[in-house]
Amino acid sequence: MLMPAAALFLAVPPLHPSVLQADFLSRITAQVASPIFLVLIAAIVFYVYALRRGALGAELGLSFATAGFVSIGMETTGLQTMPEPRLWPLTILAVAHVWLGLYRRNTVQTVVGMLCAFPIGHRSVATIVGTDICVDIEIHAAVITCLIVGTRQQNQTLLTLAAGSIALLSAIAVFPPAESISEVAFGMRIVYAIALLAVSLVLVAVLKLRKFVPSAIVTASCLTIVAARSAWTVVREVQGWQGLLFYAGGFFWLVVAIAVSVLKFARRRTNERLSQS
Repeated sequence: MLMPAAALFLAVPPLHPSVLQADFLSRITAQVASPIFLVLIAAIVFYVYALRRGALGAELGLSFATAGFVSIGMETTGLQTMPEPRLWPLTILAVAHVWLGLYRRNTVQTVVGMLCAFPIGHRSVATIVGTDICVDIEIHAAVITCLIVGTRQQNQTLLTLAAGSIALLSAIAVFPPAESISEVAFGMRIVYAIALLAVSLVLVAVLKLRKFVPSAIVTASCLTIVAARSAWTVVREVQGWQGLLFYAGGFFWLVVAIAVSVLKFARRRTNERLSQS
């Protein structure tokens, strides 16, 4: 399976070719194609044949050979003659690996296909909405993809990554670490965090994905802190606000008592069901 790689290495012309070598290289490149391009086509044919025969490593070799067309063209004879990166080989690899990964339930192959698709989406979206928004779209697309693939293939690593990303995104929205994020309207950031909380709760309640319980707790905590801080600002503007602190403290401990009672009741019912079964 390494024969095409060795042939590709031999097809690269020397840094200082002789007059005869330079003349042959220019003639074959002008009339047919560069030796590197021809070897790459031969490698594709070789790996397709090997794949049909079920040879080990043929699929990986075919993927690398296809990826070579990103920067290798008909006139490529070295680094200085490489064309601008082309996306059609990545499109082929993305479609093939995502489809095969989902069909085989192979997480690694699915992720490889997604990585091949990101440069395509980046260039397409960046030309429409700009680079800054494009990065935001890519981040959310990655989280959604991890969630979909992880749910379909029951991959705990991808689900953990998606849950952690949701918690991190909600914290960044509520407590923006960068000025570019803080420039977004406060109300929009709060709505965004509430939407992430709703997504986490739906995943926990409907799909029974317990890995999203921590993300829901983190998001709810961030929103609670912001609400408490805003309420404190309002209370301090009210005359006699010191007296309201005692009411707020009593209400807080009332909520804690109710939460403890609910947890005890839920644990008791669970123990009763376990004893009956």
